[in-house]
Amino acid sequence: MNIVNNYYKELKNKFEWIISVDVDEFITTKKNIKNTIKDELTTTFKDVDCIKIPWVMMSCNNKDKNPKSILQENTFRWNHDKKHPHKIHKFRCRFTEIEVKCIFKTSKYNNIDIHHPKNPNGQHIVVDSIRKNPSLLNPFYQNLREKDIKDGYLLCYHYRIISKENCQNKLSKAQYLRYSIEDLIQSDYPEIIDKTLAILTVK
Repeated sequence: MNIVNNYYKELKNKFEWIISVDVDEFITTKKNIKNTIKDELTTTFKDVDCIKIPWVMMSCNNKDKNPKSILQENTFRWNHDKKHPHKIHKFRCRFTEIEVKCIFKTSKYNNIDIHHPKNPNGQHIVVDSIRKNPSLLNPFYQNLREKDIKDGYLLCYHYRIISKENCQNKLSKAQYLRYSIEDLIQSDYPEIIDKTLAILTVK
C-alpha cells in the first residue's frame, strides 16, 4: 500500500474521481444499465464524495483451464441469498457482510487503503452504491441480497476464482502458500447464471 499511495499522491491532483479496484474486479452500472459509470457519477452520485460498491462473487463452475475471456465465459456466481460457510477466514461466508471497492473524489482524501480511501479532508459524504444510503468509511457492505444485485446502481463483480488452473497458479503466491487447491475450490459456488458483464462486453 505504500507503493499504491505514492502513485495516488502523483495522480490525485490530475483527476476528480478515482476508481480503486484489483485486476479481477469489474465495476458496472446495473439499475440504469444503459448508463456508463461516468453518467452515474454526474447524476446519481454528483453530491457525494465516496461510493462503496459491494462485491458480487463470481464462480468458475469447476472450469479446468483458464478461459480465453473471463467476462464472456465465466457467467456463474454465488446466490447471495444463501450462506456459504468455510473453515478458512479468507474464504469465509459473506452473508452478513461483504467487501466493497470504492469510487471517490480525490480532493477529499489524503490516502488510499485496500478497499477504501482514508484520511479525509474535513467533512465528506459516503454512501453505498445500492440505494445511495449513508455509510461509514469502512471496507464492508452489510447483508447484500439478490434484490440488491438486481436494483443496485453500481456493482463490483469479483472473479476471485476463474479456473482450477488459475487456483493452482495462485498457490505459488505468498498470500496463498498456506492454502490448498481444495480450499479455493470449496469457496466457489456456481449457483446463479449472471450474464451482465458478458452482454455489456459484447455491446
